[in-house]
Amino acid sequence: MGLMDTLDQCIAAGHEMTKAIAVAQFNDDSPEARKITRRWRVGEAADLIGVSSQAIRDAEKAGRLPHPDMEMRGRVEQRVGYTIEQINHMRDVFGTRLRRPNESMPPVIGVAAHKGGVYKLLYQSIWLKISL
Repeated sequence: MGLMDTLDQCIAAGHEMTKAIAVAQFNDDSPEARKITRRWRVGEAADLIGVSSQAIRDAEKAGRLPHPDMEMRGRVEQRVGYTIEQINHMRDVFGTRLRRPNESMPPVIGVAAHKGGVYKLLYQSIWLKISL
């Protein structure tokens, strides 16, 4: 067996291992199963967007933003929080969403590690997705 065959087998085994980890962690390997399902309270969302909580409430009252998702908790209807998609929509409305100009090159980030499989890049990419 040649070197290329050995490398192909290692790559295939790595893909299978990654898929098995995803299935074990998410019960599914589809992109939909990996979706961020967390919801942020209005104060947390305001910090991520770069505006005040009152600015979000005022924009909802004025109709610039859709009304928040609500649920009954006991006899009181309360906000359930905002999804990352809703937060990004708010960033678009308030003009605070960062965009890379089309003519610029994307940044390349490297992480030095002595041990693989500890999710350094996964956590970093999630943090960047939420923060930017």
